[in-house]
Amino acid sequence: SSNDAAKRLWVRNYQELYTRDVTVLALGNVTGKMGLDVAGGAGDYGIILSALGAEMSCQDLSKEAISAGLLNASRAGARIDFRHGDARRLQFDDETFDFCISTDFFEHITIDDKRSVIEEINRVLKPGGTLVIKTPNLSYLTWVIRMKRILAIARLRSPRIFIEHTRDNPDREHHGLTTYRELEDLCEQELFAVVERIPLKLRR
Repeated sequence: SSNDAAKRLWVRNYQELYTRDVTVLALGNVTGKMGLDVAGGAGDYGIILSALGAEMSCQDLSKEAISAGLLNASRAGARIDFRHGDARRLQFDDETFDFCISTDFFEHITIDDKRSVIEEINRVLKPGGTLVIKTPNLSYLTWVIRMKRILAIARLRSPRIFIEHTRDNPDREHHGLTTYRELEDLCEQELFAVVERIPLKLRR
């Protein structure tokens, strides 16, 4: 029914707003700071952080995403320096930024690419700078899928259930899903001194 559809939309939007707010708050006070959104696409986070007082830049491999970002930023009255390019080769000088943020990107790249991206982020961050990465936790998703398979068997249904966007279900966009531990190890290898987990409370 239309009421059910509206309820699902509200829940989805609530979850998106919640995860966005937790991610932004992890950066602390950004007023007057230089920030980079790595693979920031349409500039959603860049616009928010700009509104909070940060001087934002964004680099993305997709020209279409950058075009959308320029339009979105213009409509929002935000000044963001958009660059087109591979996140493994950031187009900024050493020690430029106070913080970097990357959201919903690391699940799309391989472990070697993750290492290269984090190395580049470390290069462009000022000493003591902050990096916030928002990405699904493979350990949690694996646990959820196991529970769903058990429930499916109990209901005499097919247990062939897989994590969304893996194993061609419906595609393989999330081939780079990672665990907390794996991501922490990569950050520690690049000499990030304090690595903190910020778990998100999901409604579903």
